[in-house]
Amino acid sequence: MTQGQDSPSDATTATGSRLPRRTARLHPALHGGRSTSDLEVAIASYAELSALVYWKEFSTPRHAARSARQAVIRDCRTRSGRISRMNTTLTEPAAQPGFTWPVRVYFEDTDAGGIVFYANYLKFFERARTEWLRACGIDQRQLADTRQLMFVVHSTAVDYRAPARLDDLLTIESRIERLGRASVDFHQQAYCNGKVLTRGAIRVACVEHATIRLAPLPDTVRQALLTGPRDTGLSTVAR
Repeated sequence: MTQGQDSPSDATTATGSRLPRRTARLHPALHGGRSTSDLEVAIASYAELSALVYWKEFSTPRHAARSARQAVIRDCRTRSGRISRMNTTLTEPAAQPGFTWPVRVYFEDTDAGGIVFYANYLKFFERARTEWLRACGIDQRQLADTRQLMFVVHSTAVDYRAPARLDDLLTIESRIERLGRASVDFHQQAYCNGKVLTRGAIRVACVEHATIRLAPLPDTVRQALLTGPRDTGLSTVAR
């Protein structure tokens, strides 16, 4: 192999550069391997920064190395910020009491291991949000018929802490983290006997029914969200 040619065993980093095989093997998150936690991703990001800066420093001209170093620093800061924001959303205590809804675990909700299948928590959260909107006086069918608007899930981030099993009675707590112009960020938790089993951050967007394009929340809907469920008289919007 000629000098300066990349080794076939070298790995490509998230920034498009090549890293030695030894570095890639130590940090599988750098070449598409699955990380087991957000902390590992953050550690791998900074390991990538150190390795890539060293690699660029001694294989490219000085001005090119400086540009590469600055680009990787920006990339690592961006990814670390995303991890930090997600963890904050999932762990900060509620500023206001949330709207609660009971969910019973049936046999159809469990998997071969006898515990609730992980994807079913999204179904539980969906039911709780629907009942929360109903308690706020928001009729989704009427919203679609009169305004041609509907809510869709834009993104989710779920933290699984403990399993639920057949016949368990769960309590799903829902509150609003952020009320935007055309979207709502929900913080939801599943409890069983006072123990948190699952936490989720779900962003719901308001879209036009025909085009699925973002649409501003109607003033009446926004006010209903700010007022909160009628049966409690408490706003579930974080202050």
